[in-house]
Amino acid sequence: MMKLQRKNPLFILLAIFLLIIILHWIGALQPVERFIFKSIRPLSNDLYLWGTSISASYDERTQKEELLEKIESLETQLKDLAIDKALYQEVLSENEKLRKHLNFVDNNNFTTVLAHVIAQEGLFTTAERRDLVIDKGRQAGLSEGLAVISDGGIVIGKIIAVEEESARVCLTTTPGCQLAVSLQNETQTQGLSDGRLGLTIAMDFIPQLEKIAISDVVVTSGLSSEIPRGLVLGKVTEVKSESNEVWQSATIEPLLNFNNLTIVSVVLP
Repeated sequence: MMKLQRKNPLFILLAIFLLIIILHWIGALQPVERFIFKSIRPLSNDLYLWGTSISASYDERTQKEELLEKIESLETQLKDLAIDKALYQEVLSENEKLRKHLNFVDNNNFTTVLAHVIAQEGLFTTAERRDLVIDKGRQAGLSEGLAVISDGGIVIGKIIAVEEESARVCLTTTPGCQLAVSLQNETQTQGLSDGRLGLTIAMDFIPQLEKIAISDVVVTSGLSSEIPRGLVLGKVTEVKSESNEVWQSATIEPLLNFNNLTIVSVVLP
């Protein structure tokens, strides 16, 4: 008698699977299926809610990360725009100053050399002395004693030292920075200007009999061979006159703020 061969496990599983399909098809498994469905429904709902929560949390985190990246990108763009705007405004301001210099030169037939201010010594100190350093010097034809003007043609000082590619300028408000000047009045009253405390300008050696009025305009007199006549320094704000003195003096207020100088012109003789 032959021994029965061991059944193949794969064949058994296939037979069980076919049997379940047949029973499901004829409806024999409906009570069991309903019981299983009711049993796993709460778990299924919990799994669904848990999955939804995880998905929402992931989406929210992803959205936050994307939003932060966008904010960072926008902040970078704003910084770049601010820098571009500042550079643009600086170019516009410099072009406007250059245009004023050229217009003044054309209208007055002066020969000038444009220069950039590369240093302002004494700007942030209480010292009376205030000098500028410009980027043009002996190679550009500059020499000591030449007048230096702003974009509107206002005298801001004169050259006191020259190097090959730079020069030092004393401001008209600096003590010791003297210029031969005159008033634009009927007698063309003459005198000598000198800086006072780095803030105003004094006009000294004015004959006692000369009449000076507040708001009289002060200009270069042309008595110095290096500086032409008619360059404006400022206007009179105060007159000091003593009857027992030979000379009288006047206080002159500059017509611009020397702190904002970036481009100047040196007037050649």
